[in-house]
Amino acid sequence: MQLMPPARYRGLRLKSGRPPFMWLTMAGSKSQTILLAYRDSAPDSADLPVVLVHGSPGSSEVLGRLASLLSPRFRVIVPDLPGFGASTHDLPDYSFRAHGEYLIELLDALHIDRTQFVGFSMGGGVVLSIADLAPPRVASLLMLSAIGIQEHELTGNYWVNHVLHGAQLGALWLLKNGFPHFGLFRRSPLAVEYARNFYDSDQRPLRSVLANYRGPMLILHGTRDSNVPIAAALEHHRIVRQSEIVEFNENHFMAFLDPSEFLDSLVRFLSDARWAGTSRPSSIDSLRRFQSSFGIADRTRCGSPRSLHPRPRAGSTVKSEGRAERTSFEKFAAGILA
Repeated sequence: MQLMPPARYRGLRLKSGRPPFMWLTMAGSKSQTILLAYRDSAPDSADLPVVLVHGSPGSSEVLGRLASLLSPRFRVIVPDLPGFGASTHDLPDYSFRAHGEYLIELLDALHIDRTQFVGFSMGGGVVLSIADLAPPRVASLLMLSAIGIQEHELTGNYWVNHVLHGAQLGALWLLKNGFPHFGLFRRSPLAVEYARNFYDSDQRPLRSVLANYRGPMLILHGTRDSNVPIAAALEHHRIVRQSEIVEFNENHFMAFLDPSEFLDSLVRFLSDARWAGTSRPSSIDSLRRFQSSFGIADRTRCGSPRSLHPRPRAGSTVKSEGRAERTSFEKFAAGILA
């Protein structure tokens, strides 16, 4: 583990109350060194950690407000996924499955056996990949405006989407390498790394990953989400029979615009005594017994009265109690975040 930051980040000013970046050095392909930047609110704690996983484009800063709200109650770890933020940007594979492998290596380096994962947007693909690659490492999953099944991503067809993502990648590569931009392009969220993340990822296996998942899951989703439609969240809830879902009259960006809106539901789930113990289970058998018992739990929809929004009946609509128009920032972000 490398605690001294790379030269370009030395002297980096931190936002008030944020723990400093730490860096993990990992071996990539062909002797490449990959640095993974992360923040850990309580490195010496033995409590079960909560790992917040951002979407694309993005970084740990996107979930900074949420991390600050959770840190008084939990040990919170927020990484910059490789390809984003302060981590290495030049990678052989930008897919969310590769990101899952990077985070498993981070857990190994921190001697964390299991943790609770919160996946926002594209981060949902990362945490589902971890559940598939290393099931015993996952104490619980929380899907926050998260992607999942292929059928509700863009056109719903993998090959059509792949062509569209390839065209986007080609256009961004040309802008970066074919025109003088004097470094301004590197500060844009519409970067080659973001496009590679979508182009390299394959959501088709996620349906079976969801079907095979036997642990606790909470799904938090906005009914006005135009990036990942509420229909995706409802299908995830149908597939994962032991899951809970809470719907909010919000859009895709509630995770960083107004995390207090869903904080009560989030804290209740993360604090559940059935899985919120230490990061080291007494045995794998006890974990399996828990998963087996949880697999037959009631399939409920829960949440505080102010935040739970019922599904409309056929022929009816849900009256919006939020903002009638999206802000200019939301309109901009809706075009680049997923």
